[in-house]
Amino acid sequence: MVADPAKTTKREMEHWVRDLNSWDLCDGTCFDLWRHTAHAYAKAHAWARRKPEFERRACFALMAGLAVSDKTASDEQFLPFLPLIEEASGDDRKYVRQAVNWALRQIGKRNPP
Repeated sequence: MVADPAKTTKREMEHWVRDLNSWDLCDGTCFDLWRHTAHAYAKAHAWARRKPEFERRACFALMAGLAVSDKTASDEQFLPFLPLIEEASGDDRKYVRQAVNWALRQIGKRNPP
């Protein structure tokens, strides 16, 4: 891991997301790099309707990572994710379905409300 989150660009993220081809590479990239970038929330929204399995998984893995790590984020930052999660809940691909479930659980665990 040599990428610096502060120097990671949206363009790099777009290029890299297209190369994801396994759940572990996807989740590792989301958790170890992308959730620490200034573009994390925007990319989680942007990737929600992607067709390729691991690009779409990246969206929800990123949401889960943000829910766990961004302790200063308000509930309002996560509310726009809920319709995306609901929409994707019907995706029957294993790796997308697991990440959708993961994102919902992590957002739900942030606080009682």
